[in-house]
Amino acid sequence: YKITPKGWAFLDSFGKNKDSQTCFVAMSFVPKLDWLYKEVIEKAILETGWRPFCLKDENKHSEYITNKMIAGLRKSRFAIVDFTDNCYGSYYEAGFAKGMGLEVIHMVNEKHLKKDAKEEDKLHFDTTQISHLEWYNNEKKTPELIKNRLIEWIEATVGYGPDWKGE
Repeated sequence: YKITPKGWAFLDSFGKNKDSQTCFVAMSFVPKLDWLYKEVIEKAILETGWRPFCLKDENKHSEYITNKMIAGLRKSRFAIVDFTDNCYGSYYEAGFAKGMGLEVIHMVNEKHLKKDAKEEDKLHFDTTQISHLEWYNNEKKTPELIKNRLIEWIEATVGYGPDWKGE
């Protein structure tokens, strides 16, 4: 048997959820990062016409969180994952999403990419070669800057979603 280019295209489409309107968000749920989700990530997703799905918003359930995560990723078109504070769950979610063939936008606070960072603050070596949207501590006062940069990454990675209003 021989797989044709059309066959490869068909096989390549599995797991990519091309018709999904959802962006899965993975990040640490610590209160100090609430602003990052509400003022940056959620707004960027909505402004590009996608619908956010974050387990932080789905906290009323009696299931294992992993089941909710897998179900959410299986229904999503792409994922935005923030690795700030080396949230181990974020590594798991990003890997699962990539394994499904989803696009993953990686984000992280600048402190994790500094050469002189403490060993426990550095990103895991398996992800350091991946481009991360690096956000800076001084931008906390102006989340609009980070949001606009994330919008550019979404546009470049997956384009506009079905709810995009256009300009």
